[in-house]
Amino acid sequence: MKKFLKGLGILLCITLAVIVLAFRMGWLTLDMVLHRVPAPSPSPKVVVQPSTAPRTQRDHNILRVAIDDRASTLPLLALSDFIKSHGNDLRIDLVQIPDPRVRWQMLAADRIDIAFGTLDSAVLGQIRHDAGTVIFKLSASSGMDVLVATKEIQDLHALAGKRVAVVSGAGGSYLLGFFLDRVGLSPSEVHVVETEDPRDSVQLLQKGLVQAAWLWDPHLKGLTANGLHVLGSTTPGQEIVEEVCVASHSAFNDRNGAILTFTRHWFEFETLLKNNPGLGRELVARAARVPAGSVVTLLGGVRYFDLVDNQKLENEDIANQARRIQEFWKIMGTSNATLPIDLAHGIRVDVTREIEMQAPSSIFGPTNGQTPHINPNTSPDPTTVASPAPQSENSSSPEPDDTSNDDNQ
Repeated sequence: MKKFLKGLGILLCITLAVIVLAFRMGWLTLDMVLHRVPAPSPSPKVVVQPSTAPRTQRDHNILRVAIDDRASTLPLLALSDFIKSHGNDLRIDLVQIPDPRVRWQMLAADRIDIAFGTLDSAVLGQIRHDAGTVIFKLSASSGMDVLVATKEIQDLHALAGKRVAVVSGAGGSYLLGFFLDRVGLSPSEVHVVETEDPRDSVQLLQKGLVQAAWLWDPHLKGLTANGLHVLGSTTPGQEIVEEVCVASHSAFNDRNGAILTFTRHWFEFETLLKNNPGLGRELVARAARVPAGSVVTLLGGVRYFDLVDNQKLENEDIANQARRIQEFWKIMGTSNATLPIDLAHGIRVDVTREIEMQAPSSIFGPTNGQTPHINPNTSPDPTTVASPAPQSENSSSPEPDDTSNDDNQ
């Protein structure tokens, strides 16, 4: 009997140890034990599971391009089919990575080839990870970035002591500091609430947990109908936020031809969008699977830099702009902002001078300012334009390699 009880005790101890281990390792949860219905998961975020194959095993005709969810990157959805229509075999794998910290870490690790993001965010990526090489300016925010506030906040002065949501590592912190400075306030006089995704900021605002939030299209829809109002925004005269294209150092050095081909085709498409806006927006709308009218609205607050704009830029001018941004991050107390790095090392906008566009100023020819006469027998048939098939990725988000230094954004 004693042997039986001793054996039973040992068995119980082993069973208990296995259960404890299962809980600690995540194999077993309390919901499983109690048969609870799991709570609804938060709204899905578009993320990417990047390729981990060595660079030597990856097709050199494929560029993996990461974007955020800003309206300014919407035309990039149509770029892959635009390149294909020109008979080029370069393939663009477009993926969306909302968290800028993850985006720059993945670029530095050579898990993506090109990343788009705001310049202030890219500066943090350069300081922390030496993420890549800035090769051109994409756009400037000319109304796309908006400070939305509750009805009791009627001016910027009223933000003192209030809670303001900004997406960590994105342009909101930089914009907030700029606008507060205009009215004599400092960032320390408001309570900054950092989120990982603009949708999180929207939820905090709608629940009254913050009194204001920096947001951008397409996250502004319907907010003003719920008792919220616009307190401030970027304007054509105050284009504080600029978006840049950054190539990984490996892609820039080893696949320079593919990078330049991608860049040339982007500026050709930007020219099409500018000179033939109806056709350009139709291509974007098809790629994004949204009405063409929505494209007009979303791009209304964006000013694109064309090839000529970029060819006039000097590397040192962008480096000085980056240094001023770094000084702001230092004042904000952002982690690792004081790390010594030569920001000029990662700026090569001069490569745009190697590009000669092959697209005409207008695919329909010059109009010389006159309204053309439309002959129905010769007018182009829009139905012949290939319908783009944008890529959709729904896999789980990759964890940053090391977030220990990114906690205080």
